[in-house]
Amino acid sequence: MLQEIERIQKLLSLYYRHLQILQEKQAVFGINTPPYILMEIEDVQLKIVGLKRKLDEKDFYPFAPSSSVQATQVTILLDRNIREFTSAEREDFISTLSSIVNINPNQIQILRVESGSILVTLEMPNDAALKLLSMYLDEASVLKSLRITKIELHPTTRVASNSDNIKILFLAANPLDTGRLRLDEEIRSIEEKIRQSNLRDRFEIVQQWAVRVTDLQGYLLRHNPNIVHFSGHGSESNEIILEDNIGNSHPVSTHALIGLFSTLKDNIRCVVLNGCYSESQAHAIAQNIDVVIGMSKAISDQTAISFSVAFYQALAFGRDIKTAFDLGCNQIALSGIDEYNVPKLISLQLNPKEITLFGS
Repeated sequence: MLQEIERIQKLLSLYYRHLQILQEKQAVFGINTPPYILMEIEDVQLKIVGLKRKLDEKDFYPFAPSSSVQATQVTILLDRNIREFTSAEREDFISTLSSIVNINPNQIQILRVESGSILVTLEMPNDAALKLLSMYLDEASVLKSLRITKIELHPTTRVASNSDNIKILFLAANPLDTGRLRLDEEIRSIEEKIRQSNLRDRFEIVQQWAVRVTDLQGYLLRHNPNIVHFSGHGSESNEIILEDNIGNSHPVSTHALIGLFSTLKDNIRCVVLNGCYSESQAHAIAQNIDVVIGMSKAISDQTAISFSVAFYQALAFGRDIKTAFDLGCNQIALSGIDEYNVPKLISLQLNPKEITLFGS
C-alpha cells in the first residue's frame, strides 16, 4: 500500500509540473491559445483529480492486501502507420526505449498494438515508467526520434504467489491481413467481471498480444497457467490463426496443438479456443487436457465477448466449469444473439460438472 501511495504522489508531482508548463503556454497565447493546449490542460486536470481521489480514499480495490505493485502498463501513441511497425521495427522501438530509461530490453514487454495512429500498450518497471513519463511531460528531445505523441501510465498489480491461485493466460492474435476483432474489449470485460467477484484475489490474468507461432512454447513454459484462453481468428479449415514474423496470418495445425498440450499440459485444467471453427481442434486437445471449449462455426465479436465474460464471471464466483459454460451460452441468448449453441464443451475423461478450480 505504501509503495502505491508513493507512486501516486510521484505521478501527481509530474502532472502538476506539466500543468504549470501548459498554463504558462496559455498565458503567452492568451485568447489565441490553440485548442490542443486547452484540451491537454483539461486532460491533465482530470488526471490530477483522479489521483487525488485515490489518495483521499486510499481505495486500491480489488487487489489483495498482500499484493504489491511491481510494474506499470504504459500506453504510447505513435505517429506512424501500423504497416510501418513491423517485427523489426518493434524490436528497434523496444531497444531504443530501454536505452532511454536505462533498463534491459527484456524488462519491457509489448502487450498489444492497435491500428490507426499506432497505440502501443507495454509493461515496464515502475521507476522506468515514471522516468519515461517525466521525459515526455518535459518534452525531452530524445523521445522525438520515436515519434511519440502521447504517453499514459496505468499501474498494475501482481497478486502474491499462492499455490491456490488460478492463472489465466490470455493469448490474443489479430494478424494484419485479417479483419479487426474487439479483443481488447473482451479482456477488459473479463477483468472487470473478475474484479467484481468474491474470489477476485485468487485470479491472475497474464496477457500476451500479437502472439506468433514461435511464442507459444515460451509462454506456456514461462507462465505455467491453469487456463489457456486463445482469442482471435479461426479458419474454415478448422485451425486457429496466430501471426508470423511479419504480423500476417499463420494457421496452427491440429497435430502441432496436440503435441504442444501433450508435452506442456503441466497445471493446465482448461483451454478455451474463442475463435471461429475451433471445435475440431478443441476435441483434439481434449485428449490431454481435462476440459476444452471450442466454437462449432463462425461467431461474431459480440458472441465471443458475451460467452467469455459470463464464463469467467461464474468461475470467479466458485462455480464448476459446466455451470460456467452453461452461463456463458445463456448470456449469448440473453444478449439476443442466435449463436448460443455455437460454443462446445469437450471433456473426454471427467465430468465437467465435477470440475472446480478451487476444490470443495
